[in-house]
Amino acid sequence: VKPTRINIITPFSRQQYLSALITYLETEKIDAWYPVYLEGQLSKTDKDWIHPVFLESIPEHHDICAYKLNYGIEHIDIDDDAYYCFLTDDTLYETGFFDKLRAIDYDVIVCSMKRGHHTPGVSDNGLMHGTSTLLASYENMSPGGIGPEQMIIKGRILRQVRFPNTFAFDGDMGLI
Repeated sequence: VKPTRINIITPFSRQQYLSALITYLETEKIDAWYPVYLEGQLSKTDKDWIHPVFLESIPEHHDICAYKLNYGIEHIDIDDDAYYCFLTDDTLYETGFFDKLRAIDYDVIVCSMKRGHHTPGVSDNGLMHGTSTLLASYENMSPGGIGPEQMIIKGRILRQVRFPNTFAFDGDMGLI
């Protein structure tokens, strides 16, 4: 059994998080990172596991995050057997999450998510969504019921889906 590769697609916008993201992803032994960015949003890197996806512009009336994710999906070589995670540039998974992911084999995984739980120096009032927990439960499996960071899918499924280009409900988007 070959080990499961873990690839991450990020709608990248905030240069100030680049160094922390690279350090985190390297520590977690991510196989490939695909930051999707506009000109001026990403500085050069010499890491061979980082595969930047340059996007010239985002059409009017499109959700920036969804458009970048979809553009990334359409412009990378997808490995059918790899896991794909959708990590926004200000979000991290807990330490050891990817080791747990490598130990299982499912086509679709939905995990719970704690918002803003470890954000240094930011109160609940300073966050867009507060620090609620988004539970991975059957009841939440509806359009807009989960965030993109909660979804982990194999490449063979990724080939078939795209994010909606509009916000749903409270600003969360989902593949379902």
